[in-house]
Amino acid sequence: MPGNHYSGEAIVLEAYPSGKGRRICFFTPLSGCITVSIQGEPGPGSSLAGCGEYLSVQQIKAFSQGNWYILTMSKKIHSPRFGGNMLHYCLSALFSELIAGDLREPCPDLYSAFRNFILLESGVPVLPRALHLLAALIQVAGWQPELDCCTICGKSLYDNDQAVLSPANGGLVCGSCTPEQNTAEKHLPCSCFNPWTAICSTTAIEDCDKISSSAEGSSLLLREILHYYSYLRDRKPASLDMVLKQL
Repeated sequence: MPGNHYSGEAIVLEAYPSGKGRRICFFTPLSGCITVSIQGEPGPGSSLAGCGEYLSVQQIKAFSQGNWYILTMSKKIHSPRFGGNMLHYCLSALFSELIAGDLREPCPDLYSAFRNFILLESGVPVLPRALHLLAALIQVAGWQPELDCCTICGKSLYDNDQAVLSPANGGLVCGSCTPEQNTAEKHLPCSCFNPWTAICSTTAIEDCDKISSSAEGSSLLLREILHYYSYLRDRKPASLDMVLKQL
């Protein structure tokens, strides 16, 4: 937050008590994640109403005053209710944890993907949008998996080949290099990962709905990529198990 000032739109990722005050983590399009610490009672002009509503999109102003911060949340753009869709809620909470982890650099594409996901309208398929958001997250992290060839022997992989998505090796490992009896991961046809390649090359979020072939295929792909990403982060988010049970 250059000069300890921020003004603009933000997504509330976390809001929790801290000592005698509060800490609120926002995800912003141009400043990454910023954490505002508020000690004691709010000062004049401050508004803390709604700060406990995670995943709401707000217009905020935050600036330092000594060691304190004054926070004004001037307009609530949206506070999603998720239409009773528990999967949407669980995925949103999971992505909040992943994004709040350590992003301090501007990530406008990731911000846009997350904003589009939490503002998802009722009736729009959740899984393709979740894959689009996860693709943006992995692109920012620079951890795109190798899916065209085995990362151990270099053999080219085709749709009917069986392989394992291995975070330790940075991509797919063919069946010859990982016999099923020697690995806990599930061998899958390489065709399962075709939608991922298409989603990563798509800029329009609406196109993701056409790319993903079926709910079953989308959930399987999301499960595999979530495991891959959480392993590489060396951190298993608290919401991951809940999400995987929903898929």
